[in-house]
Amino acid sequence: MTLEEKKIKEVLEANSVIFFKDFIDRITSRDNGEEDEISNELVILSISSLQIAMELAMKASLIEHSGLYELVFSKKDTHRSKTKQELLNQFENNSLKTLNFENVKNYVRINEVVSNLDDDDFEIINDFQKYRNGMVHFAYKFSHGDYFDLKYDIIYFAINILIKVLYNKHDDLKPSEFLEYKIGKEHYNKLKNYKPYLFAMEKLARNNSNEVLDCFFCQSHTYAKDAEYCYFCNIDYTGYQFTNCAFCKSIDTMLYDHLNLENNYFSTRGNCLVCKSDAILFACSNCDNIYNLETEDHSKICSLEKCINT
Repeated sequence: MTLEEKKIKEVLEANSVIFFKDFIDRITSRDNGEEDEISNELVILSISSLQIAMELAMKASLIEHSGLYELVFSKKDTHRSKTKQELLNQFENNSLKTLNFENVKNYVRINEVVSNLDDDDFEIINDFQKYRNGMVHFAYKFSHGDYFDLKYDIIYFAINILIKVLYNKHDDLKPSEFLEYKIGKEHYNKLKNYKPYLFAMEKLARNNSNEVLDCFFCQSHTYAKDAEYCYFCNIDYTGYQFTNCAFCKSIDTMLYDHLNLENNYFSTRGNCLVCKSDAILFACSNCDNIYNLETEDHSKICSLEKCINT
């Protein structure tokens, strides 16, 4: 990206986050987060804020991926005579015209500008575009059932789709880490205290991991075993290991602190993330076998002496 493109992209992203934070302020202060309906007024205002945030975020991603000209000129343009500095001047003078959202969205989809947006995501993006257009150009009429479903669809759109667009090119951060970094701790904490956000993070964890367990630290069903961290509280599990649970027979679900074994005479407490049982585990320093001291026959438990003699 040129300096001109970077400047415009950063403004678009910043404005997208402003509308996102506006949504968070409104939804968390005016809805109780319980499993009930959301008000018509809150639906209209929430969808409007999120749709504007999405449009700005997509335009920013398009600039980063393909450059400013792709956002400003359509295929019908036979020449692109303006320099990027001239386009920046127009942008700063509020006279720069860009492609409409339909064209931007289609370009992003066809050219895989945001690689982790899938077909299901674009279907939901189409729905929200339809809602927004209906509200702006006429008066979109929601059914009674919509006010229950949209309570969760709205937060899902924000957390699982809008964040993908903003998160693009930030693979060094976990999704929740990026979210906190992007919107700030105050707004992040508001989201964490809003129950539909927890449901959205549970779904995000399921979509991105083959196995999801209850997090030992926050007790939410958001620990993605493949990624080794919790989507809700961001706790990283890389310093821990798993062994089989002798109580519920689950495979590799009993969590234990691997790093401090030697300092604790090779014994440690384990906690199963499935049945919630805890146990005293012993780790043989010679063969690395892990045993549950409460359920194993002590005569068969591996020990350093036994290993030396075999």
